[in-house]
Amino acid sequence: MVSGAALTLSGGVFANNSESTIDQYGGPHHVEVDQTGTQGGKSISDIDQYNTENSAKVKQGSSPGGSQHDVVNHSYIEQTGEKNEASVGQYNTHPGAAPNKSKIVQPGNRNYASAYQEGWGNESGILQTGRGNDAHVYQFGTNNYSWVYQGGRKGYVYVHQGGCCNKSSVEQYGYDNETYVIQYGHDNNSEVYQDGAKSYVSVGQHGTGNYSYVDQLAYGSAVSVYQDGTYNNSNVDQVAKASSVSVTQYGHYNVSDVTQITGLAEVVVKQGGTGNHSYVGQFGVIESVYVTQYGNDNGSIVKQVGEYAGISVYQDGNHNRSAILELAALAGVNVVQVGNRNKSLVGQLGSGALVNVAQIGHRNESVVGQYNGYSGDFGLVNVAQLGSDNGSLVLQAGGDTATFVEQSGNHNTSKVVQAGDSLLVKVNQSGNWNDSYVEQFGYGNTAYVTQSGHSNYSAVYQDLAGNTADVTQSTNNNNSVVNQTATVGSFIVVTQ
Repeated sequence: MVSGAALTLSGGVFANNSESTIDQYGGPHHVEVDQTGTQGGKSISDIDQYNTENSAKVKQGSSPGGSQHDVVNHSYIEQTGEKNEASVGQYNTHPGAAPNKSKIVQPGNRNYASAYQEGWGNESGILQTGRGNDAHVYQFGTNNYSWVYQGGRKGYVYVHQGGCCNKSSVEQYGYDNETYVIQYGHDNNSEVYQDGAKSYVSVGQHGTGNYSYVDQLAYGSAVSVYQDGTYNNSNVDQVAKASSVSVTQYGHYNVSDVTQITGLAEVVVKQGGTGNHSYVGQFGVIESVYVTQYGNDNGSIVKQVGEYAGISVYQDGNHNRSAILELAALAGVNVVQVGNRNKSLVGQLGSGALVNVAQIGHRNESVVGQYNGYSGDFGLVNVAQLGSDNGSLVLQAGGDTATFVEQSGNHNTSKVVQAGDSLLVKVNQSGNWNDSYVEQFGYGNTAYVTQSGHSNYSAVYQDLAGNTADVTQSTNNNNSVVNQTATVGSFIVVTQ
């Protein structure tokens, strides 16, 4: 132990072939160095302390073996601010292999840094230039690397690494922010950049070759990333207030990319399987996006701009594709894909609009475009594809308009185009190889198409106001064309 007021001490202390060098200016300071546990090779400790009331503690040791000239641990502490504390513990379990290295530099004030390394070839660096920050690094295994920089106030960083060749980098500014990184396995890589105030980042990696990048500039917000498997990739960029992002990846080669610039918003991504891809871009206030992917090679793209809006995507199967673009307020989109090779595309613009797409089967395709331009009105599209190889197209614009399409058979095709006010279309295809086309404009028109047979064709054209068409095809190979583009208040029923 070395302590004293206005003390300048320079010298080397050798214990079990180890070396300790201490330089102190100003004071009083406090120093403790214990290297008596070094049984193989030698440990080196360098401590430089300036200003006043700094404290440094170093304890180093190793297992027997190796040459007495081999450096097994190397600790460097430099504290040029005041009232800082540094604590280092290192234990090399394989003398003769690479040494453990710890470097702590604290030019700020009232900071606390601790590093503990057990194994060999581990490296930790902590730099704290701010005030009242805490940084803690724990490394168990071989060739792990950690870098922590804090330049703000009252920040907290905790890094725990177990295994081989993991890398963690944390750079934190602002006020009262927290970052936690836990890595178990091999070759995992985490990068965190955080600024703002009262925000939180948590990264957990288990497995091999996982990569996580988090860049957060926020107030009162949070990012959580958990990866369990191999070679998963997560990227999160958040500029927000009172918002959150959560990414969970189980499996292999999954990719998630989230960009959120918003307030009072939430993004949740869950991936389980292999080779799934998710992109979320959210811009606005009071919004939410939920993406869940189970299976293999599913792809989801979500972009949302607006307020009071929500999007949900659920994919369970293989090779499904979903893309959603929403520029809206008081709106929502829900897409469910269960099966293989289903495709859904949704574009929505306006306010008070809702789209629901359910694809339960294989190789179904749905395209929905909705524009609701009347404030206070609603727009609704429901598409349910419960078989295989069905195709649906819905293009809808206006106010108080609704389209319902249900395809429970196979190889059916439905196309709906409508624009106006107070319009309604219902299409039900429970047979196979049916084709329905509805084109509707004007005000207060309604079209019903039911195809329970096979290989039927129906076309409905309506305009002006108050027209209704009801087409039922329960047998096979029928054709029906209804044209009410020059009538008002007409009603036509077709039964085949």
